[in-house]
Amino acid sequence: EGGAQQILEASYKHIPIISTDCGIASEILHQNCVFDVTSKFYLPTREDIEFAYMNVCNITLDKQVPKFDALLEEIKKI
Repeated sequence: EGGAQQILEASYKHIPIISTDCGIASEILHQNCVFDVTSKFYLPTREDIEFAYMNVCNITLDKQVPKFDALLEEIKKI
């Protein structure tokens, strides 16, 4: 759970991955793969892995820049 980079890299390389709901996990991983890992165990299926791969391949700047802008606006309010 070091950050978004590992989620992107693992998904792009078709490596099974599970995560708590942090960073961009819920935007990339199938909902089956995002949970409290201290209370649940799950092995990602081929469908889960392909779901994450397709989400990573669908990332484009025009979709991500507005998210960064919104984050920066929230930080300004603090």
